[in-house]
Amino acid sequence: MESFNLMRWNVRGLNKRNKQMPILDICGLNKVCIGALLETKIKGEKLKEVMGTSFTGWDYYSSSRLEGRILLIWKACWVKIEAIKDHDQFSHCRVRLCTTDQDFCLTVVYGSNQLEARRSLWTELANLTFPIKPWLIVGDFNAVFDSKDRMGARAITMKELEDARHWIDLGMVEEMKIMGSFYTWSNNQEGGNHIFSKLDRVFFNEDWLDSFPNVSAVANWEVVSDHCVILLKQLSVQKRVFNRFISTICGLAILNSSQQSWLTGDVFRKYEESKRAYQQAKSTLFSDPKNHSLCLVERSSFLEFKKQEKIYAGFLYQKSKIDWLRFGDESSSMFYASMKKRKINNRIVSSVTEGGRVEDNYPKVINHFVQHFQSFLGCSSKTSGHIDSSIIDLGPIMNFEDQLELIKPFSYQDVKTAMFSINAIKSPGPDGFGAGFFKSLWTDIGKEVSKAVLEFFDTGYIPKSLNSTILALIPKVDHPTNATKYRPIACCATMYKCISKMHYHRLIYVLPKLINQNQGAFIKNISLAHNVLILQDLIKGHNRRQSSPRCLMKIDISKAYDSIDWDFFREHAESIQISWPFH
Repeated sequence: MESFNLMRWNVRGLNKRNKQMPILDICGLNKVCIGALLETKIKGEKLKEVMGTSFTGWDYYSSSRLEGRILLIWKACWVKIEAIKDHDQFSHCRVRLCTTDQDFCLTVVYGSNQLEARRSLWTELANLTFPIKPWLIVGDFNAVFDSKDRMGARAITMKELEDARHWIDLGMVEEMKIMGSFYTWSNNQEGGNHIFSKLDRVFFNEDWLDSFPNVSAVANWEVVSDHCVILLKQLSVQKRVFNRFISTICGLAILNSSQQSWLTGDVFRKYEESKRAYQQAKSTLFSDPKNHSLCLVERSSFLEFKKQEKIYAGFLYQKSKIDWLRFGDESSSMFYASMKKRKINNRIVSSVTEGGRVEDNYPKVINHFVQHFQSFLGCSSKTSGHIDSSIIDLGPIMNFEDQLELIKPFSYQDVKTAMFSINAIKSPGPDGFGAGFFKSLWTDIGKEVSKAVLEFFDTGYIPKSLNSTILALIPKVDHPTNATKYRPIACCATMYKCISKMHYHRLIYVLPKLINQNQGAFIKNISLAHNVLILQDLIKGHNRRQSSPRCLMKIDISKAYDSIDWDFFREHAESIQISWPFH
């Protein structure tokens, strides 16, 4: 066994066989080797009897302070657990995985349901000692950490949040994103008395994430308890090898050494080499400060280091998407911790089926997402009818001067203007070449790139490699559960973006003449956010007693931009006199 899987569950009693069997089934199905069971309600001899008859092959721990509340079980052949400290509301222990010799501290929490009593929990957690650095916390805290953590009943007050947030603000741990159900407890009442709360959580520190980077958490509902069972599963991630094919782009066949640094992809290695060379040059210069040749070597190594530092910082900026990055911050622990946190939060490891079941079988999760987006991306949709030209003629259409402005030939300067208007750190497409690559080497490759772009406008043909994209899934909500909760964003090739920018720079002058200025989109200096402000003003008047009857309707247009009928689009473009290359 090369990994571990952990289960945490508030079972609401373990004395009955119908509670014990589901636990064993979950452990067997998910290859669980560590279990943290809360509110077992069994003590002393009864606990020994249950463990001896139902949990053969498992070791367990529960002290006199914890009996009936917290029970730790583990597979003796895979795991060794040593208690460090017990508290009325948690058990703090050391875990050793026998097959990998990895150790970490595990704290299992079962918080009091009284606000005053929980204060000692936060104090004790803040003052724990650790024989080893990696730290994982799992449990039922009986506390809320955010105003959205409860649905139904009374609203969450700031007093309820204060202690938990103060503990989080200490910066000792980060919360792990739990896939599956957002709420982990329900009172199982009907009608207006139904309450859902997020009481069960998982926290970890940076050292634990370094040791177990591929662990994910999933919350599943089971019928024998009003709490979700939380499963921590280590993903079996295969190393992916990306083959880089550097093909001749528009006749570009030979690159000099400075250009080749963009293609190696080994940004970190070059940064480290230049840093060591600069440090060595400084040390050598200090031994003979008046040596002119050593001064030149030191100056040259300094310039090379600053160049590689800039490239490396740009790479980190693009990878982390953190706005506060500045040169010098790239080696800070906070920066790298945020990169790792973002990576683990962006993983998709499960989905919720139409029946409400959490699916965490990774191949099935992949298949769910692929089938969903294949159902409408790349498929044609037909409109119900054709455009009535007599109605279009009643509105604004392109005049002859505007048509000439649109169809006049593009120049090399137009290509350069479009390319340099693209942010250098925009995410690249499948070829891996961002706008920064083209800008930095424009004096060498600008002519060939411009020739290739202009050829598209002459022939209407674009190579498939430049027309391919990477779909990045952006969550629409804080806690996405299936493919419909993600928005696909296309990461296009930079040359494709350049062509789109050239279209944009032409259309920006004629669209205001075709689109009514009170429209909320496709108008310069008008943001879609203005519609939100207008809506807020309209809603203010809805609760007035003297106002007339009115209502608001929310229409789901999530697939509006993914279901364009291109025949309709061309027909409409021709009806308002938009000519090639803009239809």
